[in-house]
Amino acid sequence: MVEKSDPKHLLLVDGHSLAYRAFYALPLESFATSSGQPTNAVYGFTSMLINAIKDEKPTHIAIAFDVSRNTFRKELFSEYKANRAKTPDEFKSQLPLIHQVIGALKIPGLQVEGFEADDIIATLAKLGEKNEMRVSILTGDRDTFQLVNKDITVLYARKGVSDIARMTPDAVQEKYELTPEQYPDFAALRGDPSDNLPSIPSVGEKTAVKWIKEYGNLDELIKHASEISGKVGESLRQNLDQVRLNRKMTQLIQDVKLDKEIADLVMQKIDENEVNKVFTELEFKSLKERVLGKNSSSNIEKNKPSVKTKSTKYTKGVLKEFLERNAKDSIALELDFNGQFQEISNIKWGLANDTELLAFSHDEIDSKDRDLFIDWLQDKNKLKTVHGSKDFYHVSRFLNIELNGIFDDIEISSYLVNPGLRSYDLEDICIRVLGFSPGQSSESSGQLSFDTDSDLEALAIRAQAIYLISKNISQKLQEQNLEKLFFDLELPLAKLLSEMEDAGIAVDLKKLNSLQVEFEKIANGYEKDSFKIVGHEFNLASPKQLQTVLFDERKLPKTKKTKTGYTTDATALEELFASTKDPLLSLILKWRDITKLKQVAASLIPLVDKESRIHTTFNQTITSTGRLSSTEPNLQNIPIRTDQGKRIRDCFINSKNYECLLTADYSQIEMRIMAHL
Repeated sequence: MVEKSDPKHLLLVDGHSLAYRAFYALPLESFATSSGQPTNAVYGFTSMLINAIKDEKPTHIAIAFDVSRNTFRKELFSEYKANRAKTPDEFKSQLPLIHQVIGALKIPGLQVEGFEADDIIATLAKLGEKNEMRVSILTGDRDTFQLVNKDITVLYARKGVSDIARMTPDAVQEKYELTPEQYPDFAALRGDPSDNLPSIPSVGEKTAVKWIKEYGNLDELIKHASEISGKVGESLRQNLDQVRLNRKMTQLIQDVKLDKEIADLVMQKIDENEVNKVFTELEFKSLKERVLGKNSSSNIEKNKPSVKTKSTKYTKGVLKEFLERNAKDSIALELDFNGQFQEISNIKWGLANDTELLAFSHDEIDSKDRDLFIDWLQDKNKLKTVHGSKDFYHVSRFLNIELNGIFDDIEISSYLVNPGLRSYDLEDICIRVLGFSPGQSSESSGQLSFDTDSDLEALAIRAQAIYLISKNISQKLQEQNLEKLFFDLELPLAKLLSEMEDAGIAVDLKKLNSLQVEFEKIANGYEKDSFKIVGHEFNLASPKQLQTVLFDERKLPKTKKTKTGYTTDATALEELFASTKDPLLSLILKWRDITKLKQVAASLIPLVDKESRIHTTFNQTITSTGRLSSTEPNLQNIPIRTDQGKRIRDCFINSKNYECLLTADYSQIEMRIMAHL
């Protein structure tokens, strides 16, 4: 598991932050030992940690934890994090397990009374920087953005346990239009609901960014606060004490006294016996296999290819020999490219069976070999096994090739065999069927060697995984009597859907732009009318400010109690309006409806290509019921229930060379049937 690299690289992990994210991202009911011990937090945390070590290859590592909520920040502001619910017992019970895991992995854990994990991380990050180390911080807390510089990168967990954003100085600048040094000044103005740090009334993120950009930093803004006009200026001046306090609260401490030095954080060899013991007790079979690899006592090695794998670096003539040797057999084909539809580039191919692998770039091979390969792609008698056949059809059309001979698409066949799973990505299928990730194959065979391009090596490995999975899934299709469904309906449907995606649907862009502007004007009108009724400006999109206006200022009957006050969802406000007839409620509901329509229009506009068409993606393997879904955009979710919503639908038009525009409600007519018409 331990991979070292030069120069020195320090990986710092926010233990509590990641554990909390994992706890709420992974369903509690799906992660527990046979004895009933919840494990969703420790499983998600461990998975993220393993991925980070694999991807970052640190030479040094440490994990920081909070001790309690009683920190110096609590002393500065007694309401700090007071809005947070009591920590669930199911989460608390997993913290000792997390410490057991990192102990087995020989990773030091640090916590200091009176300080938060962020402060420990900030201190270690600066120590690493002084020691001329590259520093990566894995966390779900945006306060660490203030540490980002050319040597320090934040790996920000945006959502769930796998969506990680790499926050460099350029990334922070792009996201917030501010430097990392300016971020805590911006955060002080914005406030932080998760930490119960109040925002400035009437001052949103855009205004906060504008001020920091104009004045350079918070100190200069405060000096010139008297010059800012309007209600926002008045609001700023009335809340300067809170802003100053927020700034103190968001500043990370960089000189926490620690009982460890940088030298104590060197990556250590894992305790394999302890890993085996702890992970077995937690019933983490797949994680144990990822950590221990072929040293695992599990059956992973039995599932990996037992034959020696021969990898071939492309040279002139090699492709011809490969295809001739396998002329009578199915070949697994994998694909990588940039862009989509009519803007595709950097096409690469991987080919494999159970004993041979080959990969190459489409534009960089010999022209005779390329012509031979194109002939092979078009030959319906040459059987190809793929994952995600629609992509292959898209690329083939871009190359003016008629792709034939796709015999198996393991994404679809895996879905038919087990339609209730969350993901049919190649890596997930590979782990489920073969017991290992495609990235581990090279480690198992010890034979692969592509000297110049690791992307090509990975492509070839994935192709071999596709081949091996196909052998397994094909047998299950036969056992479950699904072959006719697969070959007669699902596989041909994939090709039809790819044609529909390539064709796209025509859009009246002028009308769509006009609608967005119109909806925005209507929304602004509702907003201004609301301000007149209340007597001051407020953020209609803020549940907290709505609660203040509705229940404190207007003394309306309180709705259902929630963790953060009283609900202001649509159902509650509709019921409240029905009983009170308060005109403000009507305006708020109308504002919400028109704002949603404005957002729908705004989300569609960037998706319109130069031919005035939108190319959605039809998903065959998303719903467990077998119906199709569409994404980017979701064409099944274009509004239709209101007259204004229907106007957005009217922007989808019948274009030249097409006879008619067909729409179907999938609750009445199955879209799979429509795809055949």
